[in-house]
Amino acid sequence: MSRLRQFNNKILEIGQENSFTRDTDDIDDMVPIVPIDSQEQEELIEKFTLNNHLRNNWYIKVFTICFLLCAGLFLQSATTKHTDHTFLFLICFQSIICTCITLRYELLHDYKIFGLKMIRVKNSTINAINCILLVLIGWISSSSFKEQSIIFLISQLPLLLFIIGALLKKWIKDMELEVAGLRNMKYKYKNV
Repeated sequence: MSRLRQFNNKILEIGQENSFTRDTDDIDDMVPIVPIDSQEQEELIEKFTLNNHLRNNWYIKVFTICFLLCAGLFLQSATTKHTDHTFLFLICFQSIICTCITLRYELLHDYKIFGLKMIRVKNSTINAINCILLVLIGWISSSSFKEQSIIFLISQLPLLLFIIGALLKKWIKDMELEVAGLRNMKYKYKNV
């Protein structure tokens, strides 16, 4: 940035305490209201992109840990003693693992089965398998454990986690699209 531009910015900022809006209490997170040039726009967009990426990764890590803890509890409950709800808890475990995989990773792999046929595994395939597991969980829990309300409610946890995972993925993709839209809205500000 030229010295004249820096000088003009300092003059514009004198007496204008409201020339910046604050998103948070940090000084680094101040967003200018006055027009900025293309280099400053690029820096601001890069900053938004980095903050968005770091925040999304943190959310994914936290939810992954929560999902894995729930899956571990289901697996432990299913393997400690063999009761009539062991099979139900194993299916719940598998459903939560499928949800965790689709939340954490974007998959697209080709696998050969018996050296003859190629099978493509992607997130939509895992989501379809997960939906089948969720229907099976609902069917088993409603037919066999309707009178045992605790087991019935616990067996609905994979469905709740699947919905939370889907909403989180949608929110992350929407935020990425919004940040990408900022790049398209850049304008060229010319110094006078």
